[in-house]
Amino acid sequence: QVVPCIHSQLPGLSVEMGADAKPTLPLAPGARVAVIGAGVAGLQTAAALLQNGFEVVVFDTAPDVGGVWRENFEGFGIQAPIELYQFPKYLYKEHCADWKDGQIISGPEIQGYIKAYVARTPKLQESLRLSVGVTSVQQKSDYWEVAFQKAGGGLFSSGSERFSYVVICTGMYNKPNRPTYDGMDGFKGSIVHSSEVLDSSIAKGKRVVVVGGGKSAMDLTVQMCKAGATAVTLVTREFHWPVPLHLLDILPIKYVTLNRVATPTVSPGCYMKERKAPMKQAVGCLHGTYWGIVGLVFRLQFRLWSPYPKRQVDTDVMSFGGQVLNYEVRDCLKAKKATRKVASITRMDSDSLILSDGTKVPADIVVLATGFSKNYDFMSSVVPRLGMEKDGLYLYKHIFPAAVPGMAFVGSEAVTFNNILSYFLQAQLVASVLTGSAVLPPKEEMEKDIEVAKKWKRSFLAETSTRAAQILLHMQPYHDDLMKTMGLPHKRKSNPLAEILSPYSALDYKDINVAIVKPAAKVV
Repeated sequence: QVVPCIHSQLPGLSVEMGADAKPTLPLAPGARVAVIGAGVAGLQTAAALLQNGFEVVVFDTAPDVGGVWRENFEGFGIQAPIELYQFPKYLYKEHCADWKDGQIISGPEIQGYIKAYVARTPKLQESLRLSVGVTSVQQKSDYWEVAFQKAGGGLFSSGSERFSYVVICTGMYNKPNRPTYDGMDGFKGSIVHSSEVLDSSIAKGKRVVVVGGGKSAMDLTVQMCKAGATAVTLVTREFHWPVPLHLLDILPIKYVTLNRVATPTVSPGCYMKERKAPMKQAVGCLHGTYWGIVGLVFRLQFRLWSPYPKRQVDTDVMSFGGQVLNYEVRDCLKAKKATRKVASITRMDSDSLILSDGTKVPADIVVLATGFSKNYDFMSSVVPRLGMEKDGLYLYKHIFPAAVPGMAFVGSEAVTFNNILSYFLQAQLVASVLTGSAVLPPKEEMEKDIEVAKKWKRSFLAETSTRAAQILLHMQPYHDDLMKTMGLPHKRKSNPLAEILSPYSALDYKDINVAIVKPAAKVV
């Protein structure tokens, strides 16, 4: 049973915890921390905090762990090879002995891996409150009050508890984004979001329109063709670069995009800084040449003659997340099993969609592969202080809100090509701050750093609702920054050549227990 829990004043908090208050850090041993979300971010955060002696409660509305991996459209999976999506504290080879570098793992396999990660840690299992949704998070005079509702109702199904600190781990993808169109109510066919396509056989014998330009749209286009749809049309407002698993079908793409050689060539050339002339001019020349060649190779591999993306590869990938694909979409289009329309939807009729180029596309099923949006409704009392903007939520190091002490975000406001590793390092930094082995700078300094990030990202990234969270090809410099913040060596390879050429993975960070081993406090 979930029962209300009332505590007296909690250790580790100042008694003046209003809008401008700052919690007393480090937190006392045994202080209570609420983690909201049981995906890969929430689980790794809880593990790091439990390891350091905090009492942790992990809330999630779902009946099982895994977050986005628990259930999604048929055929979903990771788009990066498995070596770039594994827990540093539980490598995939520990879960599956016959794994190989370069494998692309399905969603259900990843979910099994996540459940195995939890099963090996009894304390983590005990911290879980599954099927318990958080209904509100409020900052009181000397504590956080977290109200919750257990699924199914019943006696003691709701209540509230007090915590010294709150970590938001609800992820980047928690609320299906459902655009509306003129005439939608009169459409006689089915309209479903991509996350609801659990069985692609619904497409058999039907005319299907897939709306969207991201990875899920590409995957579902292939699934609909395989399921026997009579016609499949992919409608996207803008064409984005597909990224092959191997350059020229030989070299793994991670060696082209994610090592220390490639990183300086990514626009604008330097993480969170602006190059000064003449270095700026030199790097600009290198940037244009390097990614121009990469784009040409991509066009050859995917047969992209016309149309092809307008932006250069790195800027497009940085702005819109990238889509690592095999050749199935290309082959479906070539075989005329599917058609691509680069246009927007102006309205819907009873049995068709009217596009901005005047095309009328017949449809029985419309699949909205239009992504997800954030849902912070459960913390509506806090949101006004976060400073949310049109292009997202800018945080100090993508983790800490300068104006809301006592709260952190792990995995909710950061997108990289190795999210599971990025969230591990974020969790380690949160644990480091709460134990006192790292000290956050004053609010004013954090705000200055956030303003630098805004200016930097807005100087080269397309305006999207998630621009604030985009890291992607700047992932390694971001990881380096987190390591330096924790006072740990960021260069971790065995030799200089590997340091330059070999992309980092979870294995390189397996030995980190930052909050335990680091004795001295540091202002970061």
